[in-house]
Amino acid sequence: MRRLTIYLEQSLTAGLQWAVFQPNNEVLWEKLRRSVGTFMSGLYREGAFQGTASAQAYIVICDATTTTQADITAA
Repeated sequence: MRRLTIYLEQSLTAGLQWAVFQPNNEVLWEKLRRSVGTFMSGLYREGAFQGTASAQAYIVICDATTTTQADITAA
């Protein structure tokens, strides 16, 4: 589990560098959800997570509930 967690963190950090200088808005959030969702889906298909469906194994949330106005203003 520890190795998987480290792999996820490092892979997502490296794979999402393109988003660093993008405007922090709904368009970016959708791109991030799609990108991370595709990555996680691939890992699920390879057997990295438990569950009979991907919805039971992981969830990708990137929207106004996880990004506060203070986050947007600070960007």
